[in-house]
Amino acid sequence: MADHPTSRPPRRRRMLGDEVFELLGRAIRDGKLVPGQSLRDVELAERFGISRTPVREALQRLERIGLVEISANRFTRVTVPTERLIADTRAFIVGFTAEALRAALPTCSDEQLGILVAAYDRMLATPLGTGSHTEASTAFFRTLSMATGNIVLGRFIRETSLTLERNLQGWAFIDVASDAGRRAGDALRRALLSRNAARGDAILRAYQRERGE
Repeated sequence: MADHPTSRPPRRRRMLGDEVFELLGRAIRDGKLVPGQSLRDVELAERFGISRTPVREALQRLERIGLVEISANRFTRVTVPTERLIADTRAFIVGFTAEALRAALPTCSDEQLGILVAAYDRMLATPLGTGSHTEASTAFFRTLSMATGNIVLGRFIRETSLTLERNLQGWAFIDVASDAGRRAGDALRRALLSRNAARGDAILRAYQRERGE
């Protein structure tokens, strides 16, 4: 029999809210908990073998990042990723990347730049249409956020990674399967290596206009 998407991990110590958050978030991201599915804290607490408090904490965090919606005394359920939500997430990522490049490239160390370029290369090399591509993309965004040196930005991207991965599935930040994507991908890599944030911004925005997003 296949494991339930929220089966209790084989651990003896008590689970914390962070662990429940990650477990439920990944189940939502991967579609094991489907859009619109009801989530009852009593049932989840029983399944995990823990009290309701860490489950409630996890559900509240998931609500804050948009994976769960809660209506007091009515329902708690997995959110439905609408077309508007998907489009807004993509627009956010493009805008975030452009601004983060302006903050990171002039000041990050050579070591940080090398790590950033390596994450960028992994993102482009990972086949589109797989969970691995989405995770590689999010890893690039996290690496970029850390390269800015902005603590708040870094924490925000880490906290919302599961939401980004859920909402960006099947979409490539730069689609190197197309001629336009390959040109943009190569040009942006050169901009990263030369620390030319303005050029990177222009490349991203021109590419998004060309692909109609």
